[in-house]
Amino acid sequence: MTEKLDPQAQSTLPAPVLSSPTTLKALAGENVPFPLALDGTDTVPARSIISIKGLPQGSTFSSGRPYGETEWNFRPDEIGDVHLAVPNAVDRDTKLMIQLVEPTGGVLATATTLLNVTANIPVYAVKTQLIQGEHWDHSSPELMQERQGKAGNLDAAIASAAQDTVSLPTKHPAMTASDEVDTSWIKSSASADLRKEPKATASVVGVIAKGTKLRVISRRPGWVEVTNPQTSQKGWIYAGVVNRKR
Repeated sequence: MTEKLDPQAQSTLPAPVLSSPTTLKALAGENVPFPLALDGTDTVPARSIISIKGLPQGSTFSSGRPYGETEWNFRPDEIGDVHLAVPNAVDRDTKLMIQLVEPTGGVLATATTLLNVTANIPVYAVKTQLIQGEHWDHSSPELMQERQGKAGNLDAAIASAAQDTVSLPTKHPAMTASDEVDTSWIKSSASADLRKEPKATASVVGVIAKGTKLRVISRRPGWVEVTNPQTSQKGWIYAGVVNRKR
């Protein structure tokens, strides 16, 4: 006698699971890995896509394709090694919605990632000049005090130099009227963000191209308030990316 199979005895396949990092930190203008994973693909219909919504405008991925200004779409086989390029003019937190969408528009799985982008402020080396005849020693506070004393007594040393055969350094010439006019103009040595306030977290009101001539309005420690004659935009620029206009 042949046994009959129970028609209700069927195997159940697991539902698809979409995974993404909870938080992703990046500097503006940086290219960072964006790990994505999809498990349980046996139940995913053909022509399904993975959609990422809420991206900062100008963001791009190393694979997939854009959809509008703030969305990017992937096929499930395109998420193996994904990198995100963050635009320069971004300095905020953005919540990204990631969804697995079937051809009919139904959502099969979701995930979220908090994209934390901070401004990328360049750091420039500052050249220093040693006092002639002396060796710079970072570990000698006595030497620093000695130099400060020399600077304070410079006027007296110059007055007594008439009877000495050794030439002493002269004072810097006084600033002329033309020099004072020149200080009201600067030129950017690199492209930089023009910000609403003198701080790295302030909102960006424009972008200054390298070599742009700017009129100075005021100054703060580490920042310069300028007007861009080309665009009539007014804001603050990081002092490390400007040169005195000659």
